[in-house]
Amino acid sequence: MFRDDKIDRSILKSIKTLRKNWFRSPEYEEFDLYEVPTFLYKKSFPDHKTIKEDLLKSIERTEISPSKFHTLKRHDWDVPPNIPRAYDHIFTPRFTKLCQPFFSRFGIREYRYWFNQYEPGVDECFIHCHQRATISGIYYIELENKKDATIFVSPNARKGYQVPVKEGDVLLWDPMVPHLAPKTRGAKTIISFNLI
Repeated sequence: MFRDDKIDRSILKSIKTLRKNWFRSPEYEEFDLYEVPTFLYKKSFPDHKTIKEDLLKSIERTEISPSKFHTLKRHDWDVPPNIPRAYDHIFTPRFTKLCQPFFSRFGIREYRYWFNQYEPGVDECFIHCHQRATISGIYYIELENKKDATIFVSPNARKGYQVPVKEGDVLLWDPMVPHLAPKTRGAKTIISFNLI
């Protein structure tokens, strides 16, 4: 948290009035949306180099669900939570350890995760945000081309931003920040998650 006495007070001399944003979330269409800067957190996933191949093999054995929103053909977003994920035993202990500061700080007790595997030159995930979450995130298991990383969108500025990431990196962010996955140029496998 920021402490009041540590804030550079010169910030208060250059306040800008926000413009209403054109981006709309279907569940909140009746609200006007204004955009302010936010933070994204980055950290390495524990033991990534050691577990990567086993994790990818486990994902290959995991049940998949049909796409409803994007062009992905390999994901488990809609697989019911009572159906075990073959990668759970590798991912979950490390994931919960990595996210512990967020669990503690925000009193988070639940989470949900799913994998997305992109076919180069074909698959993409359209602009969206994650509702019903406190923090959202992504773990890059496989990322051949760094330009295939998630693009965070500033709708008012009509710009996209990418955090420099590599295989093994995890990003965490405010779930209402619009983002997308570009049509991939190389192999890409991720686990996305919401801390609820």
